[in-house]
Amino acid sequence: MNPLKIFISATLALASLAANATTYDFSYTFGDQQQVTGSLIGNMVGSFIENITNVQVALNGVQFSTDTTGSLYALAWNPTTLNWASTPAVVSTNAALNNFIFQDVNDPSGNGVSNYFAITNDATNGAVAFAVNTNNGAVAIDGTSYGQPAVNASNWSVVAVPEPGEWALMLLGFGLTGVLARCRQA
Repeated sequence: MNPLKIFISATLALASLAANATTYDFSYTFGDQQQVTGSLIGNMVGSFIENITNVQVALNGVQFSTDTTGSLYALAWNPTTLNWASTPAVVSTNAALNNFIFQDVNDPSGNGVSNYFAITNDATNGAVAFAVNTNNGAVAIDGTSYGQPAVNASNWSVVAVPEPGEWALMLLGFGLTGVLARCRQA
């Protein structure tokens, strides 16, 4: 088989791997300079991350405890019932669109929750960000409705973590460019 055809077939096979879920790192710096960092797995659709799994969070460098699943639970705020709902969390690259809580217990009522990080936006409370980590006693809140600094959208960051398959695809692309340049010289 022609080496160029093999190369193109391999490139297309790796491109199909890129359609899978991606790991995202996120961070938020509160007005008092406390910082939440973490990661999650999901699919980017526009500016939103959907199908969120494997959520990990740390406040000031101390990891949140998780249950036996090894992941935090992701829920959304329901502004009608003024409670957390078992609906999918809304995580966006735009902080003004976020509506989520990552917590260590799968209970929308909040019973038994000891570690959590949330950013919500609703007409009643405005934009609010808060985090509690009972492992180190840290508490952080941003939101003018709580007498704290406003949630600053520029303090929210979400970036995709390059996966090995993406690196391989990029290297194959460079290789294909080299092969095509060599073919043109011949």
